[in-house]
Amino acid sequence: MEIITRGNCYLLGQQDGSYGIWDVNNLNNPIEVWPLDSFGLEEAKQRLIDLENSSNAVASLGVQNTQSFQNTTFQITPSNAMATVGGAIGIVGAILSLIPFIGIPIGIVLGILAIIFSSIGISRASYLNKGKTIATVGLVLGILTVIFKLIPGINLL
Repeated sequence: MEIITRGNCYLLGQQDGSYGIWDVNNLNNPIEVWPLDSFGLEEAKQRLIDLENSSNAVASLGVQNTQSFQNTTFQITPSNAMATVGGAIGIVGAILSLIPFIGIPIGIVLGILAIIFSSIGISRASYLNKGKTIATVGLVLGILTVIFKLIPGINLL
């Protein structure tokens, strides 16, 4: 689980392709989950605020000064998805290009896509410090796949 933010009683995190809220005393399973998209994150943040405010109100019965969770800032760790996609397409394209005859168009198309996504991933890796290796693998495999599929006689391999 990757923790995005933590409150007094609950925390917001990301795990297994979804956002979730966990009780800080029981981190085994999330109490609620949302899809891994911007709408899911916004809903999860709002629900975390509601849960924290309600738990703070219950915990502070009779106390004048209650701490609000409303003004908390959320920090999301960036990822280099383009590098991952470029590497995966490069690997898959290199393998599928080995299929006789139909591997030629598959290899060329996936090789070009691997070159594009991996190039973007490498450029993003310079400031994210993530994904440079897999993007480089995708770029090299994409280039080799396109070159080998464009050479007559070798492209049947």
